[in-house]
Amino acid sequence: MATLEVIFFILLAIPAYAYLGYGVVLFFAVRIVRLFRRSPELLRVEKVPAVTVLIAAYNEKNQVAIKTFEFHSAKIKIFF
Repeated sequence: MATLEVIFFILLAIPAYAYLGYGVVLFFAVRIVRLFRRSPELLRVEKVPAVTVLIAAYNEKNQVAIKTFEFHSAKIKIFF
């Protein structure tokens, strides 16, 4: 009877780890990595590379809204 109980709890623990345990382990792993990582240096305009965006749209230039998301606007080239 003890063997069946051990097998039962092992088979019960596998899905429990998949649904709960993995997330908890990943949460603590990320926290530990953040403790040892240096804070990121702010991006300077000189260090930011130029970006080209190609938008495949026919006669939709006025309809497409472009958001730069804190990127220096002089470094973006947009082609339609």
